[in-house]
Amino acid sequence: MSRSTRPGRGPHGTLRRAALTWLLLLVAMFAAGVFRVAVVAPRLSPFGTEVAGALLGIGVILALTRPFIRSLERPTLATLAGIGVLWLGLTVAFEFGVFHYVGGKSWESLLAQYDVAEGHLWPFVLAAVAVAPFLWARRGASS
Repeated sequence: MSRSTRPGRGPHGTLRRAALTWLLLLVAMFAAGVFRVAVVAPRLSPFGTEVAGALLGIGVILALTRPFIRSLERPTLATLAGIGVLWLGLTVAFEFGVFHYVGGKSWESLLAQYDVAEGHLWPFVLAAVAVAPFLWARRGASS
């Protein structure tokens, strides 16, 4: 059976595998957040903790997304963009949904995490989620 005809390799399989990759990211990013709070924050300034947390998060994203993206056989630019938008949308929806409705955080405090001028680096982590498919795609993705 060729790689392209194996189960899970069509458009629906790609979407399912992209969603599963995002779930893996969710678990890993939660673990990275726990590490940041428990280990990093007591040793660094608030801004140092923000920088270390962003770098750790971006590292996790890049490490975990590479195997999935590299497994895609000649993805189109539209496929890569769709995966990036899916991951970004799921991340933002999770963040706002869970932290507001379950965690009780105000909309204002959640939106404050996007203020780079105040030293918040979360937008860079989100950018990594969105562009990871393009970073890991093999050269020559079709249009």
